[in-house]
Amino acid sequence: MKRAIPLPIPAGVYGLLLMLLALSAGVIKPQWVEDAALFLIGLLQLIFIPPAVGLLASYAEFGGILAQSLAVIVFSTAAVVALTGLAVQGVQRIVTMRRGISAREKEGRPPGAGTPKRAEPAAQDRGLPGDE
Repeated sequence: MKRAIPLPIPAGVYGLLLMLLALSAGVIKPQWVEDAALFLIGLLQLIFIPPAVGLLASYAEFGGILAQSLAVIVFSTAAVVALTGLAVQGVQRIVTMRRGISAREKEGRPPGAGTPKRAEPAAQDRGLPGDE
């Protein structure tokens, strides 16, 4: 796949995209991969131990830029959280709009018609002056 699409993307990312497409298309059922996924999620903590030990072992070289590194980590984490929230809100708006359009179509109203208006109450029901 990496040879077919010459982009600087790791092969694992291509694999994840192919898995997403296969799951979305129904080619692969979630039940088929659930056990393996849970196993890998359980090992996820172990994946981060070697880099952490490496950082602790090289603290003498890394200690000089510790404050700058922490600032970058905090800022980038906050940016990722904010952008993820905005993306989720955008997707929710799109889904809500599409559901609203399909509901209108089911009711037989044209897509731009909006909600049906309620009938105005008669003048005597509104209590306008001079209507006695």
